[in-house]
Amino acid sequence: MLTNIDLERELLRFGFTIQPPLRAYSTKFIHPGLQHSVFVKEKRKDGLRPIVEGNALVLHPDYEARRVHLDALPGVRAAPGYLHNTSLNGFPKRQHTGANPIEYGIAIGVADSGALRNLIGMLGNEDQLHEEAQTKESIQVDATERNDLANAPSGIMTNERGYDARNIENLQEDFNRALERSLRDDPSRRRARLATTDPMPRRVNVMAAAFVRNPDVVAEVLLRANANCESCGAPAPFKRASDGSPYLEVHHILPLAKNGKDTVDNAEALCPNCHRQKHFGTVS
Repeated sequence: MLTNIDLERELLRFGFTIQPPLRAYSTKFIHPGLQHSVFVKEKRKDGLRPIVEGNALVLHPDYEARRVHLDALPGVRAAPGYLHNTSLNGFPKRQHTGANPIEYGIAIGVADSGALRNLIGMLGNEDQLHEEAQTKESIQVDATERNDLANAPSGIMTNERGYDARNIENLQEDFNRALERSLRDDPSRRRARLATTDPMPRRVNVMAAAFVRNPDVVAEVLLRANANCESCGAPAPFKRASDGSPYLEVHHILPLAKNGKDTVDNAEALCPNCHRQKHFGTVS
């Protein structure tokens, strides 16, 4: 089932926006195609936001009349009865266990992105759902880093209110954290998610500001290297299909994005393995 973190990502992708204020036990989302807002369960405390699993989506009780249809949707499960919580701001109240009426809603478990889309489409106007990021953020990258970004995991950049803005670096960090959780998870749970996950990756549009690099610097560095990696000393691992030249990658020692200069002295020709190590590894 989608967690609170998963649901936020997917709801933003489908055009929802977050309605402040953020509460300890819920995040409120609104969408122009839905009559009512929806909530995602939270357990915020001391600045932390733990993962909430299970029935993490909460619908307005007006959808009770559609409960039988909700349960019929593949990958959607409505919890019995109602969820009662004062953080469901704007939802109707009813008498529960306490002395005063309390807000309530229908707690829903959603298996994956496809199931969530079908659920939202059933609740409102499916034509108004969209999968484009609300705001495209300009970032500075050099040519090599731009290749890294093209292979980075896709996701939401930010919503129109600017909440929880994610640039490409944030997306990579989110992916790395999710990977760590997946590696620690029970194999049966991981394989169960794989069996129900949409195999088609999400796509977002990214507008990037790139540095125009000096080709003379690249040429001088490649000729200086003489087909050998300037880090490990090994020969170029293969030849380019385009022209048969030895394949090495020119790396800026002080990145251009950190005010490094595009000069021969600030560049080195590296084999792909050493280049990845410079960006992502540690020196042993």
